Amino acid sequence: VLVSFGMENVLLLPFAVRALHADTSQYGLQEGLTSVGFVIGSLVMARVADRLREGQWLVLSYLGMGLLAFLYSLQSAVGVAIGLIAVSGFLNAPSFVAGRLINQRNTPREMRGRVFSTSYVVRDVVYLVGMGLAGLADVIDVRLLFGASALVVIGAGLLASVLPGLGLPAAEWRRAVSLLRGAAAAPGMAAARAATLADVELLGSYVPALSGLTPRDRERLASHARVREAQLAGRTSGEGEYRSLSSMERGDVFGEIGALTGSTRTADVVAEEPTTLLEVPAATLKGLMAIPEFGQLVLSKMTERLSRTASLADLPRFGGIDHRELRQLRAEAGGEEMLAEIL
Repeated sequence: VLVSFGMENVLLLPFAVRALHADTSQYGLQEGLTSVGFVIGSLVMARVADRLREGQWLVLSYLGMGLLAFLYSLQSAVGVAIGLIAVSGFLNAPSFVAGRLINQRNTPREMRGRVFSTSYVVRDVVYLVGMGLAGLADVIDVRLLFGASALVVIGAGLLASVLPGLGLPAAEWRRAVSLLRGAAAAPGMAAARAATLADVELLGSYVPALSGLTPRDRERLASHARVREAQLAGRTSGEGEYRSLSSMERGDVFGEIGALTGSTRTADVVAEEPTTLLEVPAATLKGLMAIPEFGQLVLSKMTERLSRTASLADLPRFGGIDHRELRQLRAEAGGEEMLAEIL
C-alpha cells in the first residue's frame, strides 16, 4: 500500500499534465482539495473511530481509495478527476487513524516510542521506494501505471478483509453486539453449585498451569469454588455502544483484575454458547497465584487487559488500584517483569 501511495503521489503531476491536460492552477486545486478531504475525514474519524474495528476501517479505506484511484486513471475530464481525488483524500483518513490505533492498542506503553519510531522509518523508506518507481512513467503509459497501482491497493483491502485480527472479527463483533443487546431478556446464569474435585480435575485439563496443585490445594480449591452454568454471561451497559475486545476459549480466565485489585470491571463478557464457569473467590485466587506457572498466566492476562484498557483512555478507572497489593502479587508469583508493565 505504501509503495502504491508513494507512486501515486508522484504520478499525480504527470497524470494531470499528460492525461488530463490540466494547467498548473487545476493541479494545485486538486492537491489542495485532497488535503481538505483528508482533514475532514480525520475530524469525522475523531467521532466515529470506535464504531468499527481498526481492521474494518482499513478495509473500507483501502477498497474506497483503490476504487477511486482506478476510476481516476480512466478519466479525461479534469473536474471529475479532481472530485475523485478529493474524495480519496477523505477516505485516506480511516486507514491513517486505524493504523495508529492498531499500534497503540497492541503495544505496551513503555514500548510505544520504539514501535512508532520504527514504524515511521519503515513507512517513509517504503514510501520513497514507491516514489522512485514512479520513474517508470517515462517508459510505461501513466494511465496504465496509475491503474495498476490502484489495483494493488484494492487487493490490499480484500486481503485485510480476511486476515485474522483484521477482517474476521467482524462476525465476532456482530455476534457479541447481538448478545449484549439481548442480555436483559436472556436467562443469564443458573444458580451456583458447590465445586467438586472432578470439576477441579476438568479445569486442570484445560489449564496446564494448574497441574502443579497438590492434593491439598485441589481440595481447598474445590471447597471454596462454585460452578455456574451460563447461557449468557454479562449485562448491557445502557449506553448503546459496544466494542468486541477479544474472544476467549476453554480454560481462559476473566475477572482477575477486579479480584486481585478491587477495581471495577473493565468489560462485559458474553457466552456465545452454553458455558460452564468455575467461580473462584478473590482470596482463593490470590492463594493460587503462589503457583509460579499459574501466577504467570494470570499476570500476563492482567497486563494485556490493563494495557489495552489504558490505550482506550480508561486508565482513570484504575486510579484506586492498591500498588502494595500488586507488589505482593509480584513477590508471590515471581512476576517481576509483568507487574512492572502494569505499574
